[in-house]
Amino acid sequence: RLQGAPVLLALPGLQPLGNLSAAPHRRTQRHELTPRRRPDTIGRRPFFALNSMNNPTPSRLLAADSFRQQAAPQLSNVRLLVVGDVMLDRYWFGDVSRISPEAPVPVVRIERREERLGGAANVARNAAALGAHTGLLGVAGADEAGDQMDALLKDGGIHSYLKRDEAISTIIKLRVIGRQQQMVRID
Repeated sequence: RLQGAPVLLALPGLQPLGNLSAAPHRRTQRHELTPRRRPDTIGRRPFFALNSMNNPTPSRLLAADSFRQQAAPQLSNVRLLVVGDVMLDRYWFGDVSRISPEAPVPVVRIERREERLGGAANVARNAAALGAHTGLLGVAGADEAGDQMDALLKDGGIHSYLKRDEAISTIIKLRVIGRQQQMVRID
């Protein structure tokens, strides 16, 4: 089973997403902190604030005001492979009208159910929704939840490279929601 955050891989031989600067992340330097005293802090330690208004740090991605001059990248020319833990998010929505007599917990009468892609599959769904040609590589169980995930991937236009393993169960996160509030999550 893959562990950690999803990984995005751009496949070779394709158009780049854009001309992004490779400048390293810059830490705030000590001289950029300017001590300022507020009237209510006399006798106490000074309040430190970033001197960013006078000395703006340029973005690593775009120069100042370049967002007004550059067109958005054509994601329809991008092929993307998302690799990571895949899961199925299930939501049960209902109404809470009473408290259980057995324990002080609300009783939710389920009225509607939804299933959505979760984890790395959600990242792939978002990329496909933006127009990228997206594939998903991960491991799912050879069970009903894995079949449902395959159907959701197909509906979202995502090419599935899922390995179906009979030895594991597909990860499911079930959330029970009543009165627009999550009551419980079952993993």
